[in-house]
Amino acid sequence: MKKDIISKEILKEIVIDIAKYILNIEIKSIEFIESEKLRVESTRADIVAIANDEYILHLEIQNNNDYSMPYRMLRYFLDIKELFDLPVKQYLVNLSNVNMKCSLKEFNYSYEVVNMKNIDCDNFLNSNSPDALVLAVLCDFKNYEASIVVEKILRKLKKLTKSDKTYRKYFIMLEEISTLRNLK
Repeated sequence: MKKDIISKEILKEIVIDIAKYILNIEIKSIEFIESEKLRVESTRADIVAIANDEYILHLEIQNNNDYSMPYRMLRYFLDIKELFDLPVKQYLVNLSNVNMKCSLKEFNYSYEVVNMKNIDCDNFLNSNSPDALVLAVLCDFKNYEASIVVEKILRKLKKLTKSDKTYRKYFIMLEEISTLRNLK
């Protein structure tokens, strides 16, 4: 089984900021849901959560082309709908410049794809949320050198976090997420 590109625990830490800064969704409350369901194969969605007690937010994080992705997303959708009587909002957060289908016309089914490389890193660098700052490393650096962006993130994280323990937590998150851009 392939290693997930970002650990589920890190995703859970930053899901509200992903929703706010990437998907333009304001979430006031969130409750995570176990998403593994037995079938011939074992499947586990990246993030499934009840948002604002109104709908299910399903996020999949993808770093490479997977032409079976629409079928996987449809399976996740059906599994979620079977368990919960709430509307489902699905998003594929694309961490690289991949082009995948995001619909199955034969089923009249689709979901949104958000390309992180098209989001201005300043949207995150100007935030006072440590979770959002960590996400800046995945965005468009524009004309900035990668080292400058990382330095800005670390400096602001130090300023926003109240303890060395909290700073270390975000440093580790940043370190893991930055590997998706081959940064060290």
